[in-house]
Order: sequence, then structure tokens, then C-alpha cells
Amino acid sequence: MRRTKDVTFTFVYQLEVAEPGPIDVGPFAVTQGSVSVTSRALHLEVGALPSSNQMAVELDFPDAPVYVGERVPITLRLWLTGRLKENLFQYALRVPFFGLTETFQFLDAPDAAGTTKVEIQTPGGPLAAMGSAHEEKRGSETYLVVEIQRIVVPLRAGDLEIPAATLDVEEGVRFRRDLFGGRTPTQTRKWRSSDPLRPLSVKQIPTERMAPSFA
Repeated sequence: MRRTKDVTFTFVYQLEVAEPGPIDVGPFAVTQGSVSVTSRALHLEVGALPSSNQMAVELDFPDAPVYVGERVPITLRLWLTGRLKENLFQYALRVPFFGLTETFQFLDAPDAAGTTKVEIQTPGGPLAAMGSAHEEKRGSETYLVVEIQRIVVPLRAGDLEIPAATLDVEEGVRFRRDLFGGRTPTQTRKWRSSDPLRPLSVKQIPTERMAPSFA
């Protein structure tokens, strides 16, 4: 008697692309023992996500210059209309600024309070933050506004550029009901909102007329 068995390994990866345009993925090489195989390369055309006035993201900084070592309060704000909040399937909030740990130190605001948990994607991995939520009227729309407070400490001087924060939302368009009346989306559409790039001037602490006792 001879018995043979075939085993298939499936590796699933998630690809995140920062900008729209053409991109080549792979080829991937897999080696087991002395045997190596290579997959074919994939050529993808990545399109841009459409924007929507139902959502927005903003990273709020002081307008005045800041100094090295200063504890600078910043606010990350999200806006969602009531309809988008109701049909929200999933979201991805990306703040590349929070990954600039060689230039800034990031601290939790000591007086920040909140009951809304927000997951933020950073170059160093996901960050869970607590924010406060309230409703705000803008024109004919009522928005849910979530605010997250943090403290930023600049570590070096210079004219810096703060990268844009982005909010990607997947909205359910069609739904089906489960046994308990819950809604599961059967068709979705995606939206993106971006905060503009912004300059930040960080200055050295002045030393003119420094008191003799200063140390």
C-alpha cells in the first residue's frame, strides 16, 4: 500500500499603497529544503479613492512657532455625518506624523478624557487612543466629531513639514439582516479624506540675556 498526501499552504498579505498609480508586486520566492519556486510578478494600476463631504480629518497645530523641548498640545479631529456613521462598515485612520519619533516625542495629554476608542495606524504599528465625541451642526448636516488630545515635544530645531493624516472609510450600501436583526453589508463603497501637508517651524530656545542661575 502506498499513501500520498498533498498539502497546500496559503499566505495572505495586505498591500497598502500610499499614492495612486502603477505598481509592481513580486515576484515572491518560496524555498523548502533544496527546492525553490518563484511566483510571477503582478502589475497593478492603483486608483485614487474618491473624496466625500460626509467626512473629514484634521491634525490641529498651534499657528505660532514652537521651541525645542516645548510641550505642544495638538488635536486630531474626525468628522462623520450621521448617515455615514450609521452605515460605517470599517475605517482606517493613518497618521504618519506619529511615527516621527526621531524628531518628536509623543505623550498622552494628562487632562484628556474620552470614552470613544480610536485605532490609529502609524509607521510603528497601530496605536489605540481615547477620544471625546460630540455632535456639531454644519449647514444642513449634523456631524459626529471625535477629538483626540496629545502632547508633542520637538527634539530638534528646523523648518519641518508635517505629513498629511488620512481617513479611509468603507460605507455599507446594501445590507442583509441576520437572525438577531443585525445588519451585514453585502455591498460597500470607499471614501478618503486627507488633511493637507503643513509646515511647522521649530526654534531653539534663545540664550540672549540668560540669567546666570539658569541651568
